[in-house]
Amino acid sequence: MTWDDFSKDYDSNQWYLRIKRVKTQQEAKLMINKVAMNFILPKRSDEELVFPHLKSGYSNTQLKQWIAEVEINKNLSLHTAKNNFVVMYYRKNNGQYLCDLMNILQHKDLSTTQRYLAGLLASEVGTVGSIDFDI
Repeated sequence: MTWDDFSKDYDSNQWYLRIKRVKTQQEAKLMINKVAMNFILPKRSDEELVFPHLKSGYSNTQLKQWIAEVEINKNLSLHTAKNNFVVMYYRKNNGQYLCDLMNILQHKDLSTTQRYLAGLLASEVGTVGSIDFDI
């Protein structure tokens, strides 16, 4: 990932990361948390890597070592991190604020967020079915 992948909306002082969705190949913008941006700023040249020492995939020896030390038996990825965040957000807020979660996930419809969350919670307990959301 290079700095050219980032853009800033100066009116809202909000940073975005341009990505290409895997399934649809459509371009999308992901909003980047201001705290995260403060961690990686200052911006350098557009062609320079944002995280020059980070290796792609699972070839990072340090990451593999950390995973082994904490006895995680599952591959870690941005996808699993997103799934874990969604479940933790839902639990921390006792099932409330689903509209906020919908916005964070950049879903256009609340039913998409509900299906996504229901699938995550069902796979967690090893069941298949629907979950009632009180909205």
